[in-house]
Amino acid sequence: MVTINIPEQTARNLLDYINEFIDHTCNRKYIVEAIKDKARIKKAIGRSEGRTQKIFNNFRLKDIV
Repeated sequence: MVTINIPEQTARNLLDYINEFIDHTCNRKYIVEAIKDKARIKKAIGRSEGRTQKIFNNFRLKDIV
């Protein structure tokens, strides 16, 4: 695991880009990888905000904003 110190807005923008990618790609392999990456980013944001793990069940960004 690598810790990266980036602004929160940058991480949220990255989640938006991943959402767009998931919505517009047709390759199942890439969708699964993108969802896993998205979950890792959301968990990192949640840990920095002190949120519990239960909040991250849904994979859409707007669920935690």
